[in-house]
Amino acid sequence: MNSRCASVSKIIPFSCVDGPGSRLALFLQGCNLRCKNCHNPWTMGRCNDCGECVLHCPHEALSLSAGKVWWQSDLCQQCDTCLHMCPQQATPMAQTLSVDEVLQHIRKAVLFIEGITVSGGEATTQLPFIVALFRAIKTDPQLQHLTCMVDSNGMLSETGWQKLLPVCDGVMLDLKAWDSTCHRQLTGRDNTLIKQSITFLSGQGKLAELRLLVIPGQVDYLQHIDALAAFIRGSGDVPVRLNAFHAHGVYGEAKDWPSATPEDVEHLAQRLRERGVDNLIFPALYLPRKRDKQAWQAVGIPSLPYRAQQQLHKPIFADGGLQDVLRHAPDPDQRLAALLATRRMRGKEAVPILKLALGDPSDDVRLLGNLL
Repeated sequence: MNSRCASVSKIIPFSCVDGPGSRLALFLQGCNLRCKNCHNPWTMGRCNDCGECVLHCPHEALSLSAGKVWWQSDLCQQCDTCLHMCPQQATPMAQTLSVDEVLQHIRKAVLFIEGITVSGGEATTQLPFIVALFRAIKTDPQLQHLTCMVDSNGMLSETGWQKLLPVCDGVMLDLKAWDSTCHRQLTGRDNTLIKQSITFLSGQGKLAELRLLVIPGQVDYLQHIDALAAFIRGSGDVPVRLNAFHAHGVYGEAKDWPSATPEDVEHLAQRLRERGVDNLIFPALYLPRKRDKQAWQAVGIPSLPYRAQQQLHKPIFADGGLQDVLRHAPDPDQRLAALLATRRMRGKEAVPILKLALGDPSDDVRLLGNLL
């Protein structure tokens, strides 16, 4: 038995956006950066049981007992009220799980996944747990074929990486800005240690992916393109993923930042190619979709929930209507509402809608589709 524990924000049993292939994604709670553009801002802090969220929960799913906040999953409607008002940028829904408990989740999914990715928050803030988990996977005959990867911000010393790499198959790492001043403005800390991590991991053959997030008017990749390209070339033929910023899900001033367009991403890609960096991955799921011209006049999507087809003791919703919302509604909140409506449907009837959700451009919609 392995009783080493971690604070876990979320487990997604089947994810296609957290590394190669289908993977179980484990999101740990807590981060050592404070990125203004973070799409999981509630994973930054740790709940200190202040009880502020208890009074504001509209579904009474939270309670304060013996100085601790308790979350009742059967009452929770996932409205995220507690997340938006938490002064610690934490979540009362985080769970303390042991290595053995996480292994149980992995065994349930093992036939359908190629590996596990530990993310966050920042995964390496709970380094002993990751090492113990990966070692347990590598020594289990039924699980040892799974690849073990980490999604990291790179704020870990070489000593820390040396502890992890013997049981880790690869690291996906972000370089959020080139100059330390710009990086500090975006994240609260400079990027000296991050650059050192990139150099060390690439030298060990463990840098699986380097990622650049295009945020118009905020990042400095183009201003320092020569130095950036030379640095990437020095890391070998590492895949470079160009991600496009979008404001959905972020807090604070970043909510008003403009989303990156395909032209923004292509401009950076072209400048990198001109300098010998051409192993580029483009964010097809994150960029605005091109819509075909319609020969008829488009009408607005009606608000959810839809009127029930029949007045029975359990309403039946039109699956075609929900699919139309997922295909055409521009507001991610409308698409989330349509996805949540599938909980009132029989399992097989919801399958086409859930499949649509897995290809949605919004992270939140895809994650909810995975969970449902």
